[in-house]
Amino acid sequence: MKVKLLLILLCLGVEIGSALAQDKTVAQDIVVRGVVVNEKLRPLPGVALSVAGEPSITDTTDAKGTFTLYVPRSAKQLVATYAGMRDETVNIAPQMRLTMRKAFSRNEFSAHAGVGASSLWYPPSPNVGNYKFSVGYDFGIGYTLFFSKNKTWAVSTGISFASFNSIYELATFTDAKYGIDDGYGGVFNHYDTISGYTESQHLSMLTIPLMLHFEKEVTETGKFYAALGVKFGLPVGTIDYKPDVQYLHTSGTIRRTEIINPESMGIGNVKRNRIDLSGGSTAKPKTAYFVSVETGMKWALTNEWSLYTGVYMDYGLNKVIETGGKELVGYDAAEFFANPSAKYRLAGMLSASADGKPFVDKVSPVSAGVRVALAFGKIPVKKVASPPPPPVAAPLPPPVDTVKVVQKTPAKKPKQQRQQRIVDKAPPVVVPPVVVPPPPDPPVDTVKVVRKTPVQETRQQRQQRIVDKARVQKPINFEVAKSDLLLASRAALDAEIRDLKSQLDEKITVLKKYPNWHIRIEGHTDDTGSQARNEILGQDRAETVKAYMIEQGIPAEIITETVSKAATEPLVPNNSVENRQKNRRVVIVIVKE
Repeated sequence: MKVKLLLILLCLGVEIGSALAQDKTVAQDIVVRGVVVNEKLRPLPGVALSVAGEPSITDTTDAKGTFTLYVPRSAKQLVATYAGMRDETVNIAPQMRLTMRKAFSRNEFSAHAGVGASSLWYPPSPNVGNYKFSVGYDFGIGYTLFFSKNKTWAVSTGISFASFNSIYELATFTDAKYGIDDGYGGVFNHYDTISGYTESQHLSMLTIPLMLHFEKEVTETGKFYAALGVKFGLPVGTIDYKPDVQYLHTSGTIRRTEIINPESMGIGNVKRNRIDLSGGSTAKPKTAYFVSVETGMKWALTNEWSLYTGVYMDYGLNKVIETGGKELVGYDAAEFFANPSAKYRLAGMLSASADGKPFVDKVSPVSAGVRVALAFGKIPVKKVASPPPPPVAAPLPPPVDTVKVVQKTPAKKPKQQRQQRIVDKAPPVVVPPVVVPPPPDPPVDTVKVVRKTPVQETRQQRQQRIVDKARVQKPINFEVAKSDLLLASRAALDAEIRDLKSQLDEKITVLKKYPNWHIRIEGHTDDTGSQARNEILGQDRAETVKAYMIEQGIPAEIITETVSKAATEPLVPNNSVENRQKNRRVVIVIVKE
């Protein structure tokens, strides 16, 4: 009997020690609750959360984006992971709100096209005539590398095909050529007057930019962007020109006497069919160097696709061809003497000179217009570590064969057989049967189980219960846009915090008197802010009260749920500061008594 008593006491001691150790372990943990939202403050379900340094402590947000973790007090940081979002690592607090932002690729590829005004710029203006802008365009591909952590600064490059076009106009121009050989040993002077001259010019280039790129978010789906840098223009062919003339008149004099035989010398009012209007080209231009600027908006289409819309300007810095050196209207007397149907050739204004001075001093392309680009940046797929597989149970030992193995004795020798026959003939010896005592009965629990019969509630107790119920369900009011009871950044004796705790402590005291009660915690807000933000704020307030009540000893199982009512159930109209204060509240509703 003493041995039994000692064994029972020993088992009770082991269980009590284990329970104390378990309580000590639980006491070392803290409850962390929170909500995870995106940049638009919308809850994110399915976010994987884990404690840094404790990979076995994990949770996943529910449909409302909320989570609950029991973490050691030594834990410092929480890691949140979600597909298409950047991993977030934040310091642990009893009440948390995590904002997850879109992940982005540092490498962006784009295809662009632009159109606008262009010219083969002649600053400040041609020496003769005037120029006009014409339509130019470009298209190509680009690459952008973002080197800042928040995808603000980048460098970009690429290659484009650009077309520069301009128009030149000359109202009236008269030129003289002196001392021309008439083919008969004499000389004469030649005069030409041209009116209504126009010329279209075209230059194609491959441009390679090197730009510094900047972006800044200004709306939920739009970013302002600006780029500044240089471009290198590689000419494709020459500058082509095509002239047109409304009127050309030529004349000549020999020793101050007007020539009267125009047919033989190509003199007179020249018909259009006597003018070569096929155009021509200049010498091949040099490489052009541009200052380039672009600005506009970048619109997010998806996590990976974006659309740029903006304006640009490319300003050429250097002179790409040498100008002048030729006469605008070419005349060869010998050719006209030999062929009365010969044509006048036009050298083009970029190559023309008058009195030894070129029509244009500098040719340098310029363009400005609008540009669109479709960009793609592949977001790297994050490999979320899957939880370790459950440990494989050790294989069971092979079943023990309960069949008795009878070992066969070797054959006896003849002498032994004779002795055995003698023994067999002897009368049998009666062996009393061995009585195996039955197993002892299990110890009977002598502790008397007393079933508590319900006690009739007195009138005074019923009145007190009604009063206590009203005390529990009395609203707790919060400040504007706040849901915190315990913030490390707030002083411990802060008046507002102390008041909220005092109100909750009163309710906790009452709830401990009625262990059978079940409650629902509702968070309310005023109408300040958006519906989405108020949903989150109301949920935060309810979760904050729940966490504090559990810390103070209220069992978690009596709290059936926490809900956010946002601004949908105001106590009073939200038409004054005092009324809004009343509507910012948490209500504890008793759902079961």
